[in-house]
Order: sequence, then structure tokens, then C-alpha cells
Amino acid sequence: MYVQDRIDPSSAGNGEARDGSGAPARNGVHFKLDSNSTTVIPGRNEEDFEGSEESEVEEDTERRPILPAPSSSPPEPSSSIQSFVVENFPKIVIGLFVFLSAIVFLMVRSRGDNAVLSCIESASRQREEIPYPRVDLEAASAKVDKGILKSEKWIVVAVSGAPSEEIQQLAKLDGWQLLALGNSQTPTKWEVPGAIFLSKDAQAGLNFRVQSHIDPDGPARKNVGYLFAIQHGARKIYDADETIIVRGGNLEKVFDVELSGTSGRREPLYQYRMVENRTIVNPYVHFGQRSMWPRGFPVRMVGETSLEVAYNEIAPGRHFIQQGLANGFADVDALFYYTRRSEREALSIEFDLQAPPVALPQGTMAPVSSVNTLFHSPALWSLMIPADVSSRAADVVRGYWAQRLLWEVGGMLVVFPPTAHRVDQLDPILLKDEKDLHKMERLINFVVSWRSDKRSLFQRILHLSHSMAENGYWSAQNVDLTVAWLQDLVSVGYRQPRMLALELGRVDPLLYNSEHVQFVPETLPSVYLGIHESSQLEKEMGDWLKWRRYFGNIVLVLDCSPDANATVLAWRMFYSRLFKHVEIRSRESNAGLRVEGGNFTYQSLPEVFDRYPHADGYLYLKDDAVFNYWNFVTSNKNKLWSLQKPKTTWQVIGFKRPGSAWYLASSVKKSIKAAVRSLSPKMLANYKKSMDDMHFVVSSSDSFYIPHRYVSDFKALVPIGVKLELRPELAIPLFFLAMEKPASYDSEAFKYVAETSVRRDPAVFYRKSKHLVRPWSARNVSEIVRRIRALSVGDPLLVEIL
Repeated sequence: MYVQDRIDPSSAGNGEARDGSGAPARNGVHFKLDSNSTTVIPGRNEEDFEGSEESEVEEDTERRPILPAPSSSPPEPSSSIQSFVVENFPKIVIGLFVFLSAIVFLMVRSRGDNAVLSCIESASRQREEIPYPRVDLEAASAKVDKGILKSEKWIVVAVSGAPSEEIQQLAKLDGWQLLALGNSQTPTKWEVPGAIFLSKDAQAGLNFRVQSHIDPDGPARKNVGYLFAIQHGARKIYDADETIIVRGGNLEKVFDVELSGTSGRREPLYQYRMVENRTIVNPYVHFGQRSMWPRGFPVRMVGETSLEVAYNEIAPGRHFIQQGLANGFADVDALFYYTRRSEREALSIEFDLQAPPVALPQGTMAPVSSVNTLFHSPALWSLMIPADVSSRAADVVRGYWAQRLLWEVGGMLVVFPPTAHRVDQLDPILLKDEKDLHKMERLINFVVSWRSDKRSLFQRILHLSHSMAENGYWSAQNVDLTVAWLQDLVSVGYRQPRMLALELGRVDPLLYNSEHVQFVPETLPSVYLGIHESSQLEKEMGDWLKWRRYFGNIVLVLDCSPDANATVLAWRMFYSRLFKHVEIRSRESNAGLRVEGGNFTYQSLPEVFDRYPHADGYLYLKDDAVFNYWNFVTSNKNKLWSLQKPKTTWQVIGFKRPGSAWYLASSVKKSIKAAVRSLSPKMLANYKKSMDDMHFVVSSSDSFYIPHRYVSDFKALVPIGVKLELRPELAIPLFFLAMEKPASYDSEAFKYVAETSVRRDPAVFYRKSKHLVRPWSARNVSEIVRRIRALSVGDPLLVEIL
């Protein structure tokens, strides 16, 4: 075990370094072994290498019209028309362009046809092609460090503060070398006996290629530590958080540190059965927590996770990535953390220590983090943390990227029972640090279906990184980072594993129907409002699953306020517990948060209908309406739901009524009459059954439901409202009356609405028995938490009792 005070900032690792002029830099890394001896690790001096790649980048060539050169001789007198055209050609072109533009404008204005504008907008938004890197990843010669600092087993930790008790315990693990990477917040005199500390300056001195593509204060600085460890003999790297306490103080007893030999696992591993179309599993269920989910697990799929009791048995030895669970402060996302933990108590979760490790078959994934994970030599290439992903999502994105590539070498992920303990320090979790977690379901589906015909693993790694950038799952910066990472791996002496010829994406019926072993997971106490009685818990879980089944095939369209960027991720996570699809609309679009823009949401509903053609129905809500979903499980999903019952939300207005309200303006009344005259005979007959020529309806229109069987009618009505510029408060009740008479609506849905007061706290008006409580706006996370706590009266699984 080597003891190191710190690495001199001017020193460098055995990686390529270049100064500002492009010349290689040579530095040394000094380690203090004892009071009388010091060793210097020579710096590496490897030149950059470039070469050809199988995939070629096609250059886009701009095509310009070729006009005939003007004639040098004057036109003949008889060719007066030709002469006129030649002399006035520019004016003719300009006039023709103006004429065609006017026609397009009139067509769009008169017909409400947005196709032309959509085409123009689509072209302007077309993503710039990301060039495929032209680099020979196998051309560099390896220059391995020849110093005396060598260890096959390393622990890599990113530290931000003074040495903690957990860090000091990690440094004492027998046979493991601890490497700590600091940042701007780390004290300059950070010292732990037995640990190697790389300050921010010391990391810069190593001059690895990856350093020009990462934030030295972000989670991706761990890439420098991984390369440093590999350079100094690492065959196993324990990727850990600085708050981890290894159970029993011995990694060999909680992980399969050895994959072969007398110390390797001899008994078979349990493996989830390969099920067609299943791309992800929730391992927390296997270890006794049926309603929990790990950070990075798609929240929408929590309710779809079923209990596994039958498993396949497979031979051990290829579980190159081993994800350990942590008791106490389990690795959960902000949604779980803030809705399950009391404000006055730390989160403390217990998993089943006796449950066997469980492996994942090819085609099936689970979240992998940097909190408590062991990587073996054949998977050390998979340690690269992306550079421009939010801090609490970066390691999760890496995990899905790594799992897909792991299949190329015949490796697998195995999840282990609790290997460590963490203590919740009650530090806040910022939603901005998890803003990329909402991409996980789409990312999983993408990487599972991805295929490559590249000839080596490193080429396929680069291919997947490039494919993810082209499809918007991370930026082009991570393509450059991948190139630098692979070059650095070669430079520090890492040899890429050989690939196996495997047929991916196919469920073997013999394997699926083969003999299996049974294991029934425990049901351990979790955090449900402080209630641990199994009977009460089963009832609450049963209610939740019932609500999930009811709303599962309904599309929720959530209309958010213009300043919704701070809350949209929380709304998506919350409503995904119930709805399979959540569409979020706002006045301003945000591609990163999957928010689509538009002035009036009803105009864009036909697009939602077409996007989800097999849904049972479509529920529209505004983000200031508190929706008590448990009061709707008896509602008829084949009928319209509207706000016609509460008098405060559905008002019948006379056309002769005077006043200053916007809907009493004469121009508005003319538009309403014109809309009625535009109805088809069938719809006009329906409308006349409920409304005479002297009245119209104005409604808040912030909540309604359209079953699938009324989709075609609603789509036919939308152009009428768009052409006459009807606001939703007028368009929605008019559309509903035209589609069906109110007597045929579900009379109980949206019947009980509580209206809040601007002078009092909205929580005062909240009642479990109401369908809606409105308006109750939430402009930040703390206000969302208040609303969720109010909802916990009807759904106890949401939060603990205050």
C-alpha cells in the first residue's frame, strides 16, 4: 500500500501532453513513499494519431442554379420580346417571387393551412450533421507507466470537501488503492493516509486527452482518475461515492472480485428470464422494495414492473459490471426522495441482504450508477462519464451506453444485494441536476435496438457514441470525448476485449421455456407515510395499481404556464406514475424538456390524436388544476367529460347581454355565430338540442376529456375554431355541444370543483372528495411538493405524514 500526500501540480501522468505550441510536454508525478524515498513516474510522450475509418463522411454540396451567360451580341430588332426579357430579367424574377409569396400568404391566411409554414420551420430546425470522426483507434503505441506505483485493484472517488470518515475507511480496505479526485471546492491540504489525491491542478498536469473535453469540477473528472488507475496496473476499479461505507469493510465479501480460479464464484447466477419486448427491469423489487425505483429508472414504467418469481440459472464468470445496492440512503431520484422522506427525518431504506445476485440477459437493462459499482478489466472501457449531461444523470447515461456495448463482448450486468451503507445528510437534490433523466426511456429503446457492423469493439464504441449524438441523446462534444477516451486507453496500455459473434434482439424459445429456479422476493417495510403494516401497505399498493390500470392508456395533455421550465420535469415525473403518455404544452417550446409550444392547446390536439392513435382517450388539464385522480376510477372512459356541472366553470351567456368582459364584445359574438353556422348538419342538430340562437356558453376550459370515439368529430371542429380565432373558453364548450348533448356526458366526472381564493392559501380549500381544486399554481419545486403533500390525503403512497 502506497501512502501519498499529494501530487505536485506541475507533474504529469503517463499520457500525452502538449503545450501551447503543440510540442509534447514531459512531466513527472511524485509519490511520497516514506521519509527517505521518492519515486518519479515518467510522463508519456505519445504523438496524436489519425487514420481512416470504415464510415465515410459525405460532404454536403450546395447546388446552385446555373444561368446561361448573357449574349455578347445585341439582340435582333425583330426579337423585341426577347430583348425586353433580357434587359428586365432581375425585375421579372423579383416580381414573380413577390407574386408567389402573396399567393402563399393568402392561402395560409384564408384556409388556416399551416403545412407551408411547418415545412419552412422544419427545414430551419434541421439538425446539422455531425461528422463521423476519421481516426485510427488502433494505431497508437501503448506507453505503460514503468514506475513502482502498481495495484490491480483501485477505488476511484470524486471528493469535494474535507476528508470524511467514509473516505478514511475506504483508504483502509485491504488490498485496494484509493484514488481521490478533487475540484475547486476541495481543500488544498487534503490528506488521507494510504490514499492518492489528485488536486485540480494535479489533474491538469496529467495531460490526458479527455481533459480538453470535460469540466474539471464536474462528475466527468472521474475519467482522469480511471485512466490514471488503468495506467498504474488497474484490473478492477470500484467506482464509489465519497459517502459510501463498504459493508463489513471487505469488498471481496460483498462483490465477486475474482471471476475465475479458486476464489471465483462456483455456484450459478440467477438471471431474469428473457422476455420479448422487455427492455428494462427494476432490481429493487428483487431485493424486497416493490414500490421503489432506482435513479435513472423511467418513472412511467414503475407501475408496470411485475414481481419475478422464476429465474434462469447461468454460469458465472462474465459479469464484468457489478452494481451493488446501498442500504440507508438508497440511490433514488428527486421525485422519490422528496415525496417519501419527511422533512425532519433522513431517508433510510433496507434491502434484502439474503436475496441472491441477479443477472440481466441481453436485451434487458437496469440503471447503473457511479455510487457503488465494480468494473472488471474487460469492462474498464465502459467507465467513461459523458461531459455535458446533468450531474445526477451523467453516470446513468453512461450505464445504459455501457450495457449495450457490454453485450458485444459477451459480458453482463449483475446486481448485488446491499454491498454498502450510506447516510442521508439531508442535502438538497436540485431538479436541474436531474434534468436529463426524462430521456432515459427513449434512450433505452434506442440503444437496445442499435446495431453496428464495425469490426472492433473500439470502433463500435465510437459508432454508438456518434449515433447517440446524431439522435440527440447527447451532444457532439461526447463524440470528441469518446475519441479522446479511446486514444487515452490505448496510450495507458489498455487492450480492448475481443468481440463475440452474437445474435442480439432474439428471444430463444428454448431458453424462455427451459427449466427455471424459483425465488420469491421479500416484501420489506418501505417509506409510506411512516406506515409499515403489510395489510395497509398492500391496500395502498392495490389502490395505486388500480388507478394506474385505469389511466394507463389515457394520454394526458398538460398545459403549463409560460415559465414552466422550472417545474415541467417534476410534473412529468409525477403524472407518469399514472399515465403511459404525458404530453406537455406551453406557449414557448423547449426541445430539451420535450415541451411543445402553441398559443391555444386545442389547435394541437389533433396532432396528439395522430401520435397516439390507439389510446382510450385524451385528458386535458392545466398545471394550476389539482387533479384528484382517485375520484375518476368509476367514470366512463367512453363518454365526454366536461365542466358543465359547476356553475362557476360553465356559464350560459345571452347574446344581448352588455358588459366589458372580453367575451361580450360584438366581434366575439359575431365569431361565435359564424362558428355555429359552419357546423355540419349533424353537429348543428346536436348543438341546437342544447343551445338556442340567443345564448352561448363560456367555460374555463382548463379540464376536459375526449374519448377515442369522438376524435374524428373533434378534428373536424378544430379548423372552425382556428379560422374564427376562437379562444379555448368559447371553442371547447361549443365543440362539446356540437359533438354530443350534455345529457350524454359522464355526469359525475368533473362534477365537484373547489375554487380557491387569491387572498387565502389554496391548501385551505383542498378536499379529498373534490374532482379538481383550482387555481393552485406551482412555480417552483417547493410549491409542487406542497401540492403533492395535499394529494397524499387520498394517495398515501405519495409522502410521509408531516
